[in-house]
Amino acid sequence: MVNCVSILGSTGSIGRQSLDIVKHLGIGVAALTAGKSVERMAEQCREFRPKLAVMATEEAAAALAEQISDLPVDVEWGEGGLLHAASMEEADCVITAVVGMLGLKPTLEAIRRKKRIGLANKVVPQAELLDACRAMAKTIMSKGSYAVSVAKAVINAGLDMDLANGLKMEADAFGLTFATHDKQEGMTAFLEKRPAELTDF
Repeated sequence: MVNCVSILGSTGSIGRQSLDIVKHLGIGVAALTAGKSVERMAEQCREFRPKLAVMATEEAAAALAEQISDLPVDVEWGEGGLLHAASMEEADCVITAVVGMLGLKPTLEAIRRKKRIGLANKVVPQAELLDACRAMAKTIMSKGSYAVSVAKAVINAGLDMDLANGLKMEADAFGLTFATHDKQEGMTAFLEKRPAELTDF
């Protein structure tokens, strides 16, 4: 059972949908982080009363601090703030609703602290969940079956590995798939803006 969360990227669409679920379930909020959406972050701070709010830049953090000066919310900025949000003792779950490398370090920090991780890149209503899963599975299976099978094997084996060995296995698997015809065909098709003709080898 999750009692309290930190949400990385709370002002984006996924973050906002995650907060809707948090509100519905009555889960506490330890920290919220955002890029430069000061107004939206201020609104979220007033509604969810986190202990920590983090902005991407020092200027955005200063503007937020001024807007919520009447609240007992600490305001930080930058990577240090993200790491703090991900490692707060109060949060037993960290929801990563940011894309790319930005969320990697804080997510790894949360893993080191043995927190539950929620990697969110899409949120759908419960009634639409099964259809959404089927559509995603169909998209995945439309790709080269060799690469998909390698990815599944890495995911399953990695569940019982430490981080260092998991990353090494991922790099080895990437090397295997990089040497295939499908890799070359996929890149060529992308550049030529046409559907790829995959052979699974």
